[in-house]
Amino acid sequence: MDVVQLVGVKKAHVDPAGGRCAVLDVERWVLGAGEQAALLGHSGSGKTTLLHVIAGLTLPDEGSVRVADCELTGLDEPARDRFRAGAIGYVYQTLNLLDGFSSLENVLLGMTFGGRPPDERRARDLLDRVGLGHRLHHRPEALSVGERQRVAVARALLARPTVMLADEPTAHLDPVNQRQVIDLIRSACREESVALLLVTHAPDVAEAFERVESIESFNRAAKGIPAKEVA
Repeated sequence: MDVVQLVGVKKAHVDPAGGRCAVLDVERWVLGAGEQAALLGHSGSGKTTLLHVIAGLTLPDEGSVRVADCELTGLDEPARDRFRAGAIGYVYQTLNLLDGFSSLENVLLGMTFGGRPPDERRARDLLDRVGLGHRLHHRPEALSVGERQRVAVARALLARPTVMLADEPTAHLDPVNQRQVIDLIRSACREESVALLLVTHAPDVAEAFERVESIESFNRAAKGIPAKEVA
């Protein structure tokens, strides 16, 4: 069963001169239930835009985007926000942790945005599982970069999503911490039966996955387009 399916998806951005620059042109791409895939591509090849379309953060100009049997293009923005809060875990490259909140509070906020009562027991359990049971009340400024990544992973899993999207989650880590974070994300998704799509520009990160794809292999807009022209 496919939990993510893109068919005929096209997305273009307006350039400074007022023209349109193609970012995505995907005939068909799927991710199976519980499957884990790494997506490689140079900077500007459309990787982040692809994640945003799958997450419903932006709509394609054309095509169908189905996640967990829900057609996202048929939903308005508030409905997409609600769907994303329950069905999609997202680990951002910039992490998006709130400085004034503790690790526990940052994790719980992920569920609050979905309009559901916070599950503190599960939040504590997830933080413990990612090795931060002793850092529950530490704010981001008191955590290492690797520890902040772990908070972001726990937050992404809190609502028991069907799919996790990870955007360059190891971009600011040294090689040792890179491998630890990748192993953490993969094992957590496996334990929770969550499908995982991780995008990266680093082949050494992707090599941990059985399924590795280049975005240029299925995104026709990325073929032969200079990186500065796409997002």
